[in-house]
Amino acid sequence: MQSLDGLDPSTVKKVHAAARVAAARGMPVCEASNGSGYLVDIAKGPLGLINREYWDPARLNEHAFNLMNGLRLNVFHVAGTAYAMPSDVDTYGDMEARASHNDHNGSPDAAMRHAILSLCEMLDGDHAI
Repeated sequence: MQSLDGLDPSTVKKVHAAARVAAARGMPVCEASNGSGYLVDIAKGPLGLINREYWDPARLNEHAFNLMNGLRLNVFHVAGTAYAMPSDVDTYGDMEARASHNDHNGSPDAAMRHAILSLCEMLDGDHAI
């Protein structure tokens, strides 16, 4: 069972923002009653491939991937940096989040997850995505 325990406060804040953005988009994410993570409502569909009780896109690639697809984000890597941006440039312009692989122990996967969560934090006030 995954929880948000062990994550730094900044990352926990990003996961909470991602959950709010995902929920506003109709993705089945809700806050767990114990406050340690996010439960996934598998019965409602879009995240049905997740087979864990807690939603943790900060540490689990498949959760970040489902978030990326559900929000229709563009995510790519260039020269050791992961980038995440909304697909809808007409609405969001050149909004982007980036994370260096080096800042995440050389892990492209960890940098990608962080870039996705950072973008969600930027979008948290604008649920129109």
